[in-house]
Amino acid sequence: MEGSSNDIISSTTDKTNVTEVEGVVQSWMIDYYFASLCRLFRDRTALEFRKTLKLLESIVDDLESCSHRSEHPTQRTICCFLARVMDGENLEVRYDHVSRITPLMSALPIWESLKKVSDSDLHAKIKTLLIVQSVAVCVKKGHSKLANETLQWLEKETELPAVRIYLPVTV
Repeated sequence: MEGSSNDIISSTTDKTNVTEVEGVVQSWMIDYYFASLCRLFRDRTALEFRKTLKLLESIVDDLESCSHRSEHPTQRTICCFLARVMDGENLEVRYDHVSRITPLMSALPIWESLKKVSDSDLHAKIKTLLIVQSVAVCVKKGHSKLANETLQWLEKETELPAVRIYLPVTV
């Protein structure tokens, strides 16, 4: 038989390499699930977000295990960041092997790794929000000791921006 087993003969009689077609389809699937994750994050649909994230991760992991180089590392990093932010108020969730690292604390180094692909002003604003919310969530949940540990960790692990706090003035 003429041609290799990796060739498909289409209705136009042009030969198409199966591996190339699979690569294109997988790339479309990754793009689709990435867009879906962004929408689910926006809509704060946590359960569907987690299900879709598992699907995306399985596709990307499969590509990497088959020695295909993933062309979507930034999308995967963004998804890891969004997952941590999605779980930001759930202090029992851990993404790090250190038990005192909350999801928002864990999101900070990931956000820093995206610095080169994001607008610098937006990056700085989101970094500040992550820092403030990392402590604020602990306080809101009544975990003052964890809030203190979080602040100490942040002082050690990142450069803290100058944050202005406006207190209401009573007359």
